[in-house]
Amino acid sequence: FSGHSGILHVEISNPRVVVNADGSGSIFADVESKEFIDTVTEGEIIEYPNVELVTFDSGEWGGNAGGAGSGSASLQSVTPLATQATTDESFVSDITELTADGAPAFGGFYSAGEEFDGFTLNSAEQDVTNPDNNNGNNNNNAGNNNESSNNAGGNVNGGDQENCVAYEVSGSLDWGLKESFRNYIEGGIAKGAINTSGIEHSDDGFRWSGSGQLNTDAMLGEVSMPGTLHFTGHDGVLDTKISNVRLVIHSSSQASIYADVVSNDMEGNAHDLTGVRFANVNVSGASLTSDSFSVSGAATTLTDDGAKAFAGFYEAGIELDPVSFSLTLGNEVPCNDAVNPSGEGLAQTGFESPALALIAFALALAALGARGVAVAQRRRS
Repeated sequence: FSGHSGILHVEISNPRVVVNADGSGSIFADVESKEFIDTVTEGEIIEYPNVELVTFDSGEWGGNAGGAGSGSASLQSVTPLATQATTDESFVSDITELTADGAPAFGGFYSAGEEFDGFTLNSAEQDVTNPDNNNGNNNNNAGNNNESSNNAGGNVNGGDQENCVAYEVSGSLDWGLKESFRNYIEGGIAKGAINTSGIEHSDDGFRWSGSGQLNTDAMLGEVSMPGTLHFTGHDGVLDTKISNVRLVIHSSSQASIYADVVSNDMEGNAHDLTGVRFANVNVSGASLTSDSFSVSGAATTLTDDGAKAFAGFYEAGIELDPVSFSLTLGNEVPCNDAVNPSGEGLAQTGFESPALALIAFALALAALGARGVAVAQRRRS
């Protein structure tokens, strides 16, 4: 998208859809944009690799639809769910919401939380015997179609998992969650306590230990960190448990912390969320060597889902305590689903891997951007 003789510039490429277990999800993409200063001053070009542009709360399966937008793109990577539909059906989400990371990627035209257009994913049954002859002309190479700036496709042939190699990793993650929350729990108002199981507790926060895999070609990783944090206060009215933490590496610059969260808010309302994306971590300053992957003091922000899981104590986008982790690279192993850019089952039918994994889709991301830029032009002109 361009305007004002090139002063307005937004380029979106390599879209990627991630769907959570509850049907919510996010759209990631590589974005290049100019900071919009005014209609006569040209801003610098800023690159946002694999940025989380928008989130969506839910969607519906329906018949074969024409799509909510005019653009199309190839799916790069997804998170598998249980099967939702058969081939020749579509997944429609009516509304998406701009994220805190997506706002600057759009040149600062909009604030985080602003409503954006929905999208439609259309299925395409794939020819297992001849993967190059698929409906939608997607070439069945989710990892190789358009190599993004963070090399999300790696060196992997889309459907050939034997060529995908990762490293076993093990190590620790240090995170205080939110210092002010810890102080509040143990202070004179809440008069509560912090208990841990399988996690080290110090004055500076908490240390998890765990293991998983890291694909250094695609910079995709997942490390499971077992253990439970238990916060209580106000004679048990405040009660929050955080367990089964997972560090998920999305790219060379972005990661997320997932967890199971059970909590009661101050009104006594219960929240029980499994595998919620709790926080986003900026790992652009991480160090990758032949035997380790680590970062120190990485900026971390609370997600929309994390705010809900936190029982409303903090708003989405608020800065949490920084994250540090150190992972040791071990033996080479075949990629598991979490670190394979092509995803599990990509040589099957359109919805066999239900994180919309086999969809040759008409993505309304183009409509999303068109709407945003058009309105912004009217506002700024």
